[in-house]
Amino acid sequence: MGGSIVDFEDIGRDAGTVASRLIRGATPPPTPVPSYATSVPRFDGRQLARWHLDQRRLPENSQVIFHETTYWEKYGWYVVSAVGLIGAQALDRVASMGQLATSLAHEVNQPLTAILTNAQVAKRLLAGARPELEELRSCLNDIVRDDKRASEVIRRMRHLLTRADVVSSPLALNDVAANTLGLVASEALLHAVKIEFFPEAALPVVYGDTVRIQQVILNLLINAIAAAANGGDPRPTVTMWTSTVTAPFVELGVHDSGKGITEGDLDRIFEPFFTTKPDGLGMGLAISRTIIEAHRGDLLVENDPAGGAIFRVRLCTDRPEAN
Repeated sequence: MGGSIVDFEDIGRDAGTVASRLIRGATPPPTPVPSYATSVPRFDGRQLARWHLDQRRLPENSQVIFHETTYWEKYGWYVVSAVGLIGAQALDRVASMGQLATSLAHEVNQPLTAILTNAQVAKRLLAGARPELEELRSCLNDIVRDDKRASEVIRRMRHLLTRADVVSSPLALNDVAANTLGLVASEALLHAVKIEFFPEAALPVVYGDTVRIQQVILNLLINAIAAAANGGDPRPTVTMWTSTVTAPFVELGVHDSGKGITEGDLDRIFEPFFTTKPDGLGMGLAISRTIIEAHRGDLLVENDPAGGAIFRVRLCTDRPEAN
């Protein structure tokens, strides 16, 4: 995987410096000159990708060698450009072209990267004298799963483009939440975050669009995992629950063990393009609140005095009136 390694090029560079001085007429030193080459943490990028290890968790000043460019890094701009063209032709159906492009880029990146990684591992296994069939089968199963996940993201985006109004149907919120947990299981494992789910038994049926509600829950969980992982808690945790609140609403809550949201940012957290992440674009929560409000519900946020942030999704149990 990697470790603390002295680069022989550094030693050679030091030796070349001494030799150059001697050639120019410098007096030879009376004792051997030590090399100043230092041991630097170096890691094999191919192995980090194979075992799904986050480079951000490496020691400070680490060097990653043999980094393999992902399909998204090569072709991401083309995907965003194509989505932008589609969005420009359907602005009456989508809040903005940027929202669609951002959502697609965020959700497609993970399955594409996972597919590439598993394909590379399978290729190496096949190159061996006696391939490990069980591990190879696992890689192929992961490729199929991630391919279906990417296809579902594309289907969801087409769904958003081709339908102007929310078509509500009865849905079991506990089941939707449980299915969404399966989509973030690898993300939580990668960041060593524990996820707990406490569904309320016999939760009333709510009415809404399953795909769009799942999109909101997915966004909240991904944000919560990132907050918990960077919150400094020795046991980072994300807790999700469902409960019955004041009629006619039920609630889904997501609580992370992170540092919480700065008080000055609480009033702006749902504004488009406002973000507290260094690499964020500030569209996920804005889109999520728009979706929930279209379902006659509300998306709320607050800080927990004990630590972390709490997001509450409230959905209506009343059957929508027919148009």
